[in-house]
Amino acid sequence: MFDIYFYVVDPGAVSVMYPVWELARKNGMNIGWIAEGYAAKYFHKQDINFVTDVNKFIRQSKGKEKLLFGSQTNFGRTVRLIREANKKKIRTYFLFDHWCNYEKHFKIGDGFEFPSGYIMVMNELAGSEVRKMGVPADKVKIVGHPGIEKTIELYKSFEATGKTKKQILFLSEPIEKDLGYDKSKKSVLGYTEYSILNFFLSEILVLHGKFSNCSIIIKPHPRENVNKIEKQIVSYKNNLNIKIGNINSPVQLIFQSEYVIGITTVLLLYAMAIGKKVASIQVNRNMRGKECSNIYLESILVKDRQDLIKMFGERYNYNYDFHLPKNSADRILSILFGYGDHI
Repeated sequence: MFDIYFYVVDPGAVSVMYPVWELARKNGMNIGWIAEGYAAKYFHKQDINFVTDVNKFIRQSKGKEKLLFGSQTNFGRTVRLIREANKKKIRTYFLFDHWCNYEKHFKIGDGFEFPSGYIMVMNELAGSEVRKMGVPADKVKIVGHPGIEKTIELYKSFEATGKTKKQILFLSEPIEKDLGYDKSKKSVLGYTEYSILNFFLSEILVLHGKFSNCSIIIKPHPRENVNKIEKQIVSYKNNLNIKIGNINSPVQLIFQSEYVIGITTVLLLYAMAIGKKVASIQVNRNMRGKECSNIYLESILVKDRQDLIKMFGERYNYNYDFHLPKNSADRILSILFGYGDHI
């Protein structure tokens, strides 16, 4: 048994919580995992112990533990678990890893269910959005982003090796699976990962002279149907050096690539933070699609062919600054363990 547990499901939450757990272990602090979905499969491969039944954990709790929630796309499950944990007097916390969907993690019925402890966010921009929901200012902690900070640290070593390839990386997302279509059979966001991938590859064919020596790597999300993507890219293989990248991690592929293309994944911000040439393709997005994006992607937004041409232009400005606090993992631990004065 541990005094503090991290509840994690989706890849984004793993990427932001794992560096915190690593630092805790290095400092002799014991933290347990409660994992489901992607996180459970990942921890199995890494031979990391974890609790499998979060509902049972909450039911059997005596209210002495602290429980840190990460984000997941099943917003309703998150808020229901927070409510049940709060009822059991478990000290609850929430750690964001992205700059959107703030309300959806806590919305239940006509109101909200907030953690009894702190909501931790990446920077002041995210903090201001959380406070708009009515969360008291002293309950919102700006801690930075451990996933991005760790990526910057690792990239410094990778960059010294000079192993960047003439490579374009496309980071896909399970939009069709997670959001689907409305009653009129139109994409909820105005696009799907398949329409965006088709736009991207079609336009690369037009620009093929510029990228004839480039390889194109498609990185599916863990929840995506890889076979469907394979079928989609078959018709392009005669003219493009294209393949599915399922062996390396997305961060490794980002390190190796000159260009990083995606839709709204937070991994685009990882790529931006280390100075890659990045584009967020959101062709035909509607208002719901805009809500699922975030403000940092607007500067690299591709809505049509001209935007894509600009993105690949020699004079395009690739300087980004998220104003993220440093020592983010230590900031989070100081909140959970109650030490330090920099929180």
